[in-house]
Amino acid sequence: MGQDMNNHYVEHLRGEKRAGIVFFKSTMVQTLADFYVRKLGCELWLVQPGVIILRFGSMLFGFTHSSSPQLEALISFNLESRAAVDLGYEVMKETALAPPQVTEQWGIYHFFAKDPEGRMIEFQCFDKPIEWNMTPDG
Repeated sequence: MGQDMNNHYVEHLRGEKRAGIVFFKSTMVQTLADFYVRKLGCELWLVQPGVIILRFGSMLFGFTHSSSPQLEALISFNLESRAAVDLGYEVMKETALAPPQVTEQWGIYHFFAKDPEGRMIEFQCFDKPIEWNMTPDG
């Protein structure tokens, strides 16, 4: 019966709108909201007490108030061109670890920086064209 229920669930989901949100614990939720919206162009998607959810294209990510931050993850902003990555570098130069570079192993042009809480963020574009048909509600 367990496998039948799983198959029913999977079939049901095919007709549903689906998306995901990744959450991070933070001690500075409002500061991060300001940073990601004003400096990086994210949209404030939802605000709840102690929680913000941001949208960047098809990516949804959020921060929840906590007594200690969760810094072990990487938030990667996928852009369409090297020019966009270069502009991101100019905006993030103060906390960038190094200028943009090519990583041939993954076929990307990218750089790493840190958000105000010390969380690692990446700005990247793929060297080969990819399909950008992802939407948070599709």
